Amino acid sequence: QNARLHDSVRRGKQEWERPFDAISDPLAVFDRHGRLLRGNTALAALLGRPVTEIRGSSCGEVGLCGGGCPACAIGRALTDAAPREEAGVDDDGSGIFLARAERAEITLADEQILSVTTFPAVDPGSPAASVVQVAKNVTEEIRSARRLRHMSDELGKTNAQLTATVDRLKSTQAQLLQAEKLSAIGQLVAGVAHELNNPLTSVIGFAQLLESELRSGDAARPAEEVGQDLRRIAEESNRAASIVRNLLAFARRQTAARAPQDVTELVQRVLSLRTYEFRLSSVELVTEFEPGLPPVVID
Repeated sequence: QNARLHDSVRRGKQEWERPFDAISDPLAVFDRHGRLLRGNTALAALLGRPVTEIRGSSCGEVGLCGGGCPACAIGRALTDAAPREEAGVDDDGSGIFLARAERAEITLADEQILSVTTFPAVDPGSPAASVVQVAKNVTEEIRSARRLRHMSDELGKTNAQLTATVDRLKSTQAQLLQAEKLSAIGQLVAGVAHELNNPLTSVIGFAQLLESELRSGDAARPAEEVGQDLRRIAEESNRAASIVRNLLAFARRQTAARAPQDVTELVQRVLSLRTYEFRLSSVELVTEFEPGLPPVVID
């Protein structure tokens, strides 16, 4: 009977060990004193020791607890296992209570990075608590994430530099445009001054004539002729004001703002700024605009 019982236990142990050792990730089970009860072959390979020699190793020697024993991950898990009933931790159906898991990243001496999950496993029928640790090699994933994060940071910096450069270029372009405007205004000033002289001379002449007639009391001229002089004054005044408005519109500093424009009216405004130069150069400009031209969206 003892032999059959021994054989049954041996077969159960083998059946339990085979799937345990078949797990590719390092797996460790510690007792309540932080000593290794069982480790699979993947854990032995990680430690570089035969699987038969790792039993009884401390959690610090295994190196998955994060150090600082007994306040390490194993110690915290054992502490968490004690008040399991008060904490409301449920049985998963196997008769073993699984408390909250703790996850951490461990960097080994050879620069390997492991994601280690630590959780207590308690059998309510036994006063002995145990802690299970499962480690997964995430070296490549972490390094790839770090490389991507570094590349993202570099791209962010480059994008910020490019944005600043574009802003500077826009500012420089606006300054150059304004400088070109001021240069063109300098060329136009002489012509505009002469162009303004003509309507202003007419206004002054007709105004002096009317003033002289009013002072002398001479009312020999018909009211219709006097009205024509006044209309002439108004027309020449509007002409001078139009010239000044055109020059101010050209000179004012503003950002580009596209809007529907009447091409015919726009061309006439531009040509009015060059009237004096055309006259000096004996240039006769004839314009012919197609009626009903559609507006153009421009600045």
